[in-house]
Amino acid sequence: MRFMKPFLFFAFFLLPFSLIRVEAGEPSPFTIEIVPSGGGKTIQIENENAAEFYVVLTNISKKSQNVWEYWNSWGYYNLSFKFTLKDGKSFKIVRRPHSFRRNFPSVYLIPPGEHQVYAIRLDKEWEITPEFSLKGETPVTFKVIYDTYEIPVEPEMLKYNIWMGRLESKEYQLDLYP
Repeated sequence: MRFMKPFLFFAFFLLPFSLIRVEAGEPSPFTIEIVPSGGGKTIQIENENAAEFYVVLTNISKKSQNVWEYWNSWGYYNLSFKFTLKDGKSFKIVRRPHSFRRNFPSVYLIPPGEHQVYAIRLDKEWEITPEFSLKGETPVTFKVIYDTYEIPVEPEMLKYNIWMGRLESKEYQLDLYP
């Protein structure tokens, strides 16, 4: 019992501050980009057979950076997308909740100047909020968001020296189609 107070102090007050590695105004060690399939300007959504497109996370710093692998619960929710219609209405595309039969923290090391490439298929594993019904090819402004703040703070983050932060791509003028 006598160690409980110091542990609680560490867990609730010091641990969260020690994990926040990107301060306001501090440059990110990454850039993030979208590469539509076939070099086109379209992305297919809400379709079980949706074509893949790619998200490229590039380490622009001078040192290697760890990021969570995409298959586990720590990395599964890091990528999301935002699109805006011409009338100004915005929507977010996020991974649907998922249960993991096998789940343990694992990282991908990105050396300086190198990339992590994510193949994305916006199928039934993703959901759009607020609800949106696509009725044909629709021009949008589209961007990808990489956000590690969406996951709860855990001691594993210190152990694996994970980069913590939020990063948004530039805005892309694309057409969404079903």
